Amino acid sequence: MPKGVALTVLAATHYCKHERDDVSLVQTLMAIETILAEQWHCKMPVEPFDNLLRKCKGKNKNKHVFQTQIGAFIKEGN
Repeated sequence: MPKGVALTVLAATHYCKHERDDVSLVQTLMAIETILAEQWHCKMPVEPFDNLLRKCKGKNKNKHVFQTQIGAFIKEGN
């Protein structure tokens, strides 16, 4: 699974503002799910700007489990 710092960067980078917290959460998770489906990458916003998901990159099982879990969270939120 991705480390907490990676999840924090993803949430901050893809945050979707809404007056309702539950809607904001689901929209943010959808944005994260979309970007990670396109490319499994999370760039650290400060030097050395490394990929925070690099350790998970070679582990397709972990990647699949995370994507399945985030999809289930979105489904439940909707």
